[in-house]
Amino acid sequence: MGSMRLTLTGAVKDLLTLGGIDLQSRLNGSEMAEIGLMFGSDLPQLGPFDVSAKLSGSSEAISLDPFSAMVEKSDFKGLAEVEFLKRPKISVNLESSVIDFTALIKALENGKQKPADKDKQKSRLFSDAPLPLDLLKKMDADIVLKARNIHAKDARLDFGHMALKLEDHEFSIDKLEATYKETKISGNLQITAGTPSQVAIHFLVQNFNLGDFLKETGRSDQVRAIVDIAAHGKSKADSLHSLMANLDGAIGVVMGQGYLTKYLDMLSSGLTEKVFQVWKPHKAVDQIKCAAVQFNIKAGVAIFDTQAGILAGEGNINLGTEKINFLLVPKPAHPDVSILTNLRVSGSVIDPHVGVDKASTLTQSAKALSFLAVGPLGLLAPFVHLGANKSHPCNVPSIGQLGLKTPAKK
Repeated sequence: MGSMRLTLTGAVKDLLTLGGIDLQSRLNGSEMAEIGLMFGSDLPQLGPFDVSAKLSGSSEAISLDPFSAMVEKSDFKGLAEVEFLKRPKISVNLESSVIDFTALIKALENGKQKPADKDKQKSRLFSDAPLPLDLLKKMDADIVLKARNIHAKDARLDFGHMALKLEDHEFSIDKLEATYKETKISGNLQITAGTPSQVAIHFLVQNFNLGDFLKETGRSDQVRAIVDIAAHGKSKADSLHSLMANLDGAIGVVMGQGYLTKYLDMLSSGLTEKVFQVWKPHKAVDQIKCAAVQFNIKAGVAIFDTQAGILAGEGNINLGTEKINFLLVPKPAHPDVSILTNLRVSGSVIDPHVGVDKASTLTQSAKALSFLAVGPLGLLAPFVHLGANKSHPCNVPSIGQLGLKTPAKK
């Protein structure tokens, strides 16, 4: 079919019952996306592939041992087994010297560059389309993947280990580990299929060089930032929209010295550009001594405080309705931006509205956040929850120089 070629060599002792399967198989082609044509689906252009395995077993269970595959520059070796029980089960144990996502990234970028149909542009960020969780109810799986390296354009990561398990409607990634420039990335995920399904996730990374990573993956060369990220949450959902609307948890992000040209876009889509149309600040405002944002999320409403560069902010984002309402207050360190005024941000996550708000002021919570984040052992609540024990990368001279007051002692 197309450039694909399937070769089978060997024997099946009992063709009617598929007993005594003993076959050497090989499937190769010039484009991995052609496999999607067999199932009537579109796959991204990933390049040439070559898969080979020894098939043995019967109609009750088939083993692929040994199994090997090459997809563009990625390689996989190991074994796989499929058991045709009342609930089919897939067992996979693979090792890889390199998994290269470069072709996938380029394919996704090419897809985004296609002209958008204005009638089909999204009015919501989170879709109501059902999540594809029915598969969790139909089969079991036990998958272990060990990879020495992950490539994403020029970025290089040591992957480490991933253990994936699907049993009795419950899907879990018990252990996900990767290392980027000696920075450890870790997390886990658990999904229990039902009506609705239950989801829980934990993620932690500290001292991550976001600037280098974005540059090496071709995303941006305008960022210089070392960041810490901690996130934990649980929800119940049948769609991405209900997942966000029912979310409980917390997210903390802290950035050390550097510059981040669109840091406000963490709060709403395209917000940085709209804020700077009103403020028209000095170009030096992109420089950040310390940035911190903490989201406390209950029933899909994210209450946040932030201190980033020349501004402090607080407010809420309703992840269910996607409505936003928060205040941004300038904290200028440069005389050219001393005339900036407070801004009120409203509207929706995907289409924020920015206006002047001279009456409102920050509460003590935003000030306390900054005090906590810049302390020598300061840790935001999400980091404490996940057991982080390293101080944040914020090296600022003192609370007084930030224009904040140290909380009074009782």
